[in-house]
Amino acid sequence: MNRQLLKGAIGPILSEFGLKPGSGRGSFAAWEIDYVSSARAVTVSVQTGRAAANNTALLALLAAAALPEVDWAVIVLPHKYKGANAFDAVANQFLALTRVRGVSLSLQGAFIVGF
Repeated sequence: MNRQLLKGAIGPILSEFGLKPGSGRGSFAAWEIDYVSSARAVTVSVQTGRAAANNTALLALLAAAALPEVDWAVIVLPHKYKGANAFDAVANQFLALTRVRGVSLSLQGAFIVGF
């Protein structure tokens, strides 16, 4: 799956809601943030491959949390990648993060959107 093609498909929809293409400047992993809206306090990260195996979805969540103007993170990823259930794996990673003592992210929430 091509990340640029997917971004091209959802980009016009996101722009209707005030999200602009680009990274979250000032975040340690800005390349994982594909769309941002400071006015809506949200970032969107498009994942197409190893979102679970390489922890890129988790990295996108942490990148969003590092931005003080962001309250919400949206992660878009495939349900399956190479036969494995990437969606559930990422959901479990996020859930495990909420249970860790000493970790507090400055986000109101995160949404995982599967395709």
